[in-house]
Amino acid sequence: MRVPSVREVAASMPHRRGLGEGVLSQLAENELGRLVLRGELEGLLALAGDYYAGRWRGYVGTLGGPARPSGSHGGVLDCGGCLGLVETGFCKCALRARLWFECQGALLREAGSSASVVFAVAVNNVGCSAAALPALRVGLGVLAQHFGLTPRALRTTNMSSSILTPPSSPAGV
Repeated sequence: MRVPSVREVAASMPHRRGLGEGVLSQLAENELGRLVLRGELEGLLALAGDYYAGRWRGYVGTLGGPARPSGSHGGVLDCGGCLGLVETGFCKCALRARLWFECQGALLREAGSSASVVFAVAVNNVGCSAAALPALRVGLGVLAQHFGLTPRALRTTNMSSSILTPPSSPAGV
């Protein structure tokens, strides 16, 4: 009996069909990565979407998080009180909430109409139609700037030191 190759198995998976050489890539595991593999989205924008989804998961993990089982081994589970650090500078839950609301606020301010598409694709892993792709790109571009992922030359700032002014010419010239 012939055993199928890893490539054949991967190519038979519905979410990996049509990815050609990218069929074995780990990027094929979510819609943002599949868009990158198909050449429909830049990697930087997909990374911004991954950061956004991470911020969402961090925030959701703080909402009524499980209590730590007594006598357990392993890592600390999400908050439920931050071990007495609530409302201090060390409360990780407050930090996660603040980080989520900051990135969501930036997205809504700069690209409000794109926010639902970004959330659907980045967080819920919903397939992105060709018609929704421009809105996704706009929203992810805003997030890329928010997260500081864009090249410095492309970022806009209001700092006076970043405005280039021509050198003044010497008097009498």
